[in-house]
Amino acid sequence: MNTNPTMLMKIAGIGSTLIGIYTFLIWIRVIITWIRIPGTQMGNNGLTKFLVKVVDPFLYLFSGVKWLRRGAIDFTPILGFILLSIIQSILSIYSIYGTITMGIILGLSLQTLWASIISFIFWIFMIALALRLFFSIRVDRHQSVSIESLII
Repeated sequence: MNTNPTMLMKIAGIGSTLIGIYTFLIWIRVIITWIRIPGTQMGNNGLTKFLVKVVDPFLYLFSGVKWLRRGAIDFTPILGFILLSIIQSILSIYSIYGTITMGIILGLSLQTLWASIISFIFWIFMIALALRLFFSIRVDRHQSVSIESLII
């Protein structure tokens, strides 16, 4: 069978795009689980039913990782995002250059893992900083009100 490299490159490009769309659908599914839409029950509308059918089987693959579940918060989709990001990067590189090596795959995998870990730590830090700022302003406001009431 004679395969045309440019045809494989186009298929890899299409696959990369489809993985990007699927990743977006996973983000929508994750956000929908955080938000309760008034007047509707969870899973009652068409979008949620579609996302459950399309996204949940993939996310279920990572449900066995217990250490990523903390109470009501489930971080297991992060593993799905990492896996899809690695595959999308591999397909994207192949679609551009027409070749891929084990070194490139290893490098992309390490880069994605490193970026995911650093990004996760960064956002946890930013959330902690925002909460600290919020509560410090709130405490300062209450203290300044009580000091002003003493002066008057």
